[in-house]
Amino acid sequence: MFEKKKAMLDAQFILPSTYMSYKNKEDFAAFYPFVTYQFKLIMKVLDSFSNMSYVDKQVKGNERSLLNITFSIAKETAECEVGEFIPFDKFFGAMFQGSMQHLGQRAMANAREALNLITDEEKRAFYRRVVYVLFMVCNLSDSDKQSFSATIDNIVTLLMTKVDANKATIKEDVSQVLAFLMDKAVIRKIRTDNGSDIYEFYTEEESKVAQIIKNQKVDSNTYTEELYKIIYEHFGFTPSTNKESYDTRSFNVGGNVDGKTILSNNPDVIVDFLTTAGTDSPDQFAFTNQPNHLVFFMYLLFKDNQELRQNFLDYCRVQCFAQEKAISEERQRTKRLFQERAKEMYQKDIKPKFRDLLDNCAVISGQDILSQSVLGSTKNKDRYKTCITNHLQNLYSSALLVNGSEYPIRVH
Repeated sequence: MFEKKKAMLDAQFILPSTYMSYKNKEDFAAFYPFVTYQFKLIMKVLDSFSNMSYVDKQVKGNERSLLNITFSIAKETAECEVGEFIPFDKFFGAMFQGSMQHLGQRAMANAREALNLITDEEKRAFYRRVVYVLFMVCNLSDSDKQSFSATIDNIVTLLMTKVDANKATIKEDVSQVLAFLMDKAVIRKIRTDNGSDIYEFYTEEESKVAQIIKNQKVDSNTYTEELYKIIYEHFGFTPSTNKESYDTRSFNVGGNVDGKTILSNNPDVIVDFLTTAGTDSPDQFAFTNQPNHLVFFMYLLFKDNQELRQNFLDYCRVQCFAQEKAISEERQRTKRLFQERAKEMYQKDIKPKFRDLLDNCAVISGQDILSQSVLGSTKNKDRYKTCITNHLQNLYSSALLVNGSEYPIRVH
């Protein structure tokens, strides 16, 4: 079996470098139906759970515990066909769960409640498998998480039972489970510095706060104010400098974010920043645009970026929640934790992506879309300056005549 399917085995069990699959046919014969890495990983899980008082203190990552769990799994799976593999979720079986203490049971409570919402038993069984794998890997020690983190690819590998299983299909199924668990405030997703996503379980108190935040109603004022802060920093578009010079005079500049006025002062020209619109087409929008309006048509790019839309909404929800008075010291600590996480997400993900939208969206001057030849590769404040200069030039096309060498003669 090993000789026939070695290439497939290597492709299925892709793991972090310190966690090995089968080295050779002797190794395969010695470990099958288990996979080599599983024993190292479960011992680290047991050690971590013991240190956190999730299980009995005598349940540690030692040979006795390993033999007990392995023997229990072997009996349970004795009738499986040759060719199938023991998935890692099997290690979180009756013996492991029987040793769970109160703290461990409480840590699992939110996940169990979420699973009870699923009425289809077959679907619930698969969701349960994902939860078991996540619960073990997410609760590794911080040092062990450095070498084996809860990424979706690692989760898929841990669930593998067949050498010819379609990993892409399993990954899609797992992604649905992860989305469900995030929606139910069981887990959260963390974007690492290298751009990969890892998952982490909420504590009991964090889960309560996450549910409260999820139900926060974000008013239009909060939404537009938070968006304006990004625009203000990126373009330098401020109330104290809302004038633009063109030729011999200056013009008052007003500003709107999604229809809400952020700068007024009897403006000559108005700059609109739109993440919502009645049409996907900049050309169609331009057809009804007023001559003195310069529009950064962010909607099309923003609409297509579901992750950014969700992250920004979540950030705004946290800002709303932060205004509420905490009911206890524990709640206040958790509130600060969520504020810190939201700030980190804002700096790492939200702000850079909105800046990218501002630098790459269509720009509409009156009823004309500014061409790429006009915009060039300008970014940040230079892009705004280029746009507003062209807008004023289009709007006041005869203004340059006052500096001409010849002057028109008024005939009485």
